[in-house]
Amino acid sequence: MSKRKAAPVPSEDSDPKILSAETGAEIDFLSHPISAAHLQALGDICIQQSALEELMRDLIHRALGTDLLTAHTVTDRMQMSSMLRLAKSLLYLRFPDGDGRAEVDALMEKVSKVEPERNEDIHAQWTGEGTVAYRFSWNRGKSPHFKVTKRTPDQMHESAKAIGRARYAITKFIMLYYSKTPDPSGQERKPGEPRRRKK
Repeated sequence: MSKRKAAPVPSEDSDPKILSAETGAEIDFLSHPISAAHLQALGDICIQQSALEELMRDLIHRALGTDLLTAHTVTDRMQMSSMLRLAKSLLYLRFPDGDGRAEVDALMEKVSKVEPERNEDIHAQWTGEGTVAYRFSWNRGKSPHFKVTKRTPDQMHESAKAIGRARYAITKFIMLYYSKTPDPSGQERKPGEPRRRKK
């Protein structure tokens, strides 16, 4: 049985170095907080992401056809990438035809697009100088290194809006395929049964 290779860890030589625009001295990212505007934008991202994760659990719960507690047990401590794979597999079982799978693929693509930026914003280290903020994230790819990204509050709010659009897409999908309210034809549908269009 092969052992899993441990992820490389950053060394002192690989530490990112940002020089102050005012003094030219190196900025210590542990002692320079980001601005209130950046904190507000980061909070916006966290709130949107929390709601997105809850919606993903709701989608998995409905696709499983079981109670919400069971769905939460299945998805407990599951990362978003894993929830996306699980939801896609379950929805493929529910919608075996080509048209249904195309909708599932489009939904999963919309949600997965916001994942990389959101993941770095939430899990990175941050430092700031005045109205400028830098995001420090550790890249564990083939060439491990620190990645430093300059971020503005407007850019971060745009990321939050993108997560909000992904939330809307999931909500729309749930309402379309899993709502218990009467559909446009006037007939009540069962959970998992596609909506019938009014003729």
